Amino acid sequence: MMRVVWCFWAALLVVACDAPPVRIGFVAGLTGPYAELGVDGRDAVLLAVAEVAAKGGIHGRPVEVVVRDAGTDEVDCAAALEEVASQGVVAILGPMVSRHARVTLAAMERHPEILFFSPTMSTELLSGRDDMLVRSIAKAADQGGVLARHLHVQGAAQVVLVQDADNAEYTNDVAAAFWHTARPLGLSGQTLTYGQGDPFDAPSLAARIRALAPEAVVLVSNSLHAAAMAQELRKAGVGARLVAAKWAQTTDLIPLGGRAVEGMVLVGNDMRPSAEMSRFQDSFQQRYSRQPSFAAIWSYDAARILLDAMGRAQGLTGAAIKEAVLAVPVYQGLEREIRFDATGDAIHDYRLVVVRDGRYEPLEETP
Repeated sequence: MMRVVWCFWAALLVVACDAPPVRIGFVAGLTGPYAELGVDGRDAVLLAVAEVAAKGGIHGRPVEVVVRDAGTDEVDCAAALEEVASQGVVAILGPMVSRHARVTLAAMERHPEILFFSPTMSTELLSGRDDMLVRSIAKAADQGGVLARHLHVQGAAQVVLVQDADNAEYTNDVAAAFWHTARPLGLSGQTLTYGQGDPFDAPSLAARIRALAPEAVVLVSNSLHAAAMAQELRKAGVGARLVAAKWAQTTDLIPLGGRAVEGMVLVGNDMRPSAEMSRFQDSFQQRYSRQPSFAAIWSYDAARILLDAMGRAQGLTGAAIKEAVLAVPVYQGLEREIRFDATGDAIHDYRLVVVRDGRYEPLEETP
C-alpha cells in the first residue's frame, strides 16, 4: 500500500514539474531617466513571483516573467510591449510612467486577450475606460489638488510650478489640477517648463525662479531633477517652501538632494511600520541589498493582486483574470487599502510626507 501511495505522489510531482509555465510580462524603463521606477518595479515583481513559486505556483504551474526594457521614448516602449505580448503572456505588469500610456492603449487594441496592469501610470488618459487595463494608482490630478490645499493651509500666495514636459501625460494633469484648485484659494503664480527639446537646466531655472520671488516652488518632475532643483534654489538663496509631486519620491531623492531637500513636502508613501511592511522590506533588502522605493512597494502590491486573481480566475485569460481582480472589494496592500471601481481604476486618497532628518515621515496636517 505504501508503495502505491508513494508512486501516486511521485506521479503528481512529475506532472507538476512537466507543467508548462504561466507567463506574465513586465515592461518598464530599465535605462534612462525613468530607470529607478522600472528597476524597483521589476525587482518587486520578481520577488512576488518567487514567493508564489515557493507555494507551488499557479495551480501547480510555475510562473515565468518576461522582462523587457521600455527605455524612455514611446517607440522603444511600443517595441517592448509588442515583443512581450508575442511571448504568450496572459498579463503584462507596467509600464510605469504616463508618458507610455498612449502606446499602451495601442498595444491593448492589438492584444485584447491580455490584461495590462500598471502600478504607477496615473494619467487621465487612462481614466474611466472599460478596457483590459487595471491600475492600482489614483489619477494624477488628485496629486495637484492635494499640493494646492497644503500650500493654502501654509499661507503661501505666490507660487512657481516647475514641470517636466517630457512626461506631459502625467505632469500636465498634476499642473492643471494644481492651478484649478489653487487659484480659487487665492494662490497665484506661473508655470516654468522644460523638456520636449528644451533640456533641463537647473541653474537657469533657479535664476528665473529667484527673480519671481515666490513663497513656494512646486516640482512636478522626477527625483533627479527635483534634487538638482532643490540644490540650485538653495545655492541661489531662494528660501521658498519646496513641494513635489509623487514622481519625485524615490529612494535617490534624499541622497542626491542632501540638506537641500530637508523640509520638502511630497505626495508620497510614508511607509508606516507594520509587520507586513517590515517583512517585505527585509526580503527586498536581503535579495537586492537596498531598501525599496514607493515604486517597489506599489509594484509588489500590484503583482500580488494579479497573482492572487490568476489563482482564483475561471481560466487563465485576460478577461477572466480582470473579473477576478474586480471581484474583491478591498485588497490590503503593504501600506494602504486598494479598491478598484467598475472599470479597473484605483480609488484611494493621496497622502503627504515630509523629508525630515534624511527620511520620509508622514505630514500630520495632510489636508
